[in-house]
Amino acid sequence: MTPAFQGETFSDDLYQIAVTIGSGTAESGAVFTQGMVLVGVIMPAVWTAANLGIKAGLAAGSLQAAYDNAGGLLQAVVAASAFVALPSDSTVFAPWISVTSINTDKSGSAVNQGAARSITLLFRRYLS
Repeated sequence: MTPAFQGETFSDDLYQIAVTIGSGTAESGAVFTQGMVLVGVIMPAVWTAANLGIKAGLAAGSLQAAYDNAGGLLQAVVAASAFVALPSDSTVFAPWISVTSINTDKSGSAVNQGAARSITLLFRRYLS
C-alpha cells in the first residue's frame, strides 16, 4: 500500500510538510514524495551552522546521499529563518527523501544539530 502524503495543501500543486532533525542528530525522517518535487525549504529560527543535504531512495529505509550528474553532492547553503528556493537543476525525483545537516566544507560530513530543528519542505506537483 502506498502511503499518503501528510502535508498541507496550498493549491492543486503546492504542498508543505514539516520534518524534524532531532537534537544531537543530522538527518530528518523520511518523507514520501508521491511524485512531487522539492522546490524550497523554510529554515527554523535557530540552526547550528551547516548546509542542507538531500538523501533519496526507492524506500524509506534505504536512502542515500543525492548527487548531480557531475558528481557533486546536492546541497543548499542555508541559514536560520531563511526561505531557500531550490533550483530545477537540483531537483530530485525519488519516492522517498530526507534532509541532512552537513558540513559547509562540501565534504558531506554530518553536522549534528544542537537541538531539535523543524524544517518546512515545500513540494510542487510535477507534470500533473
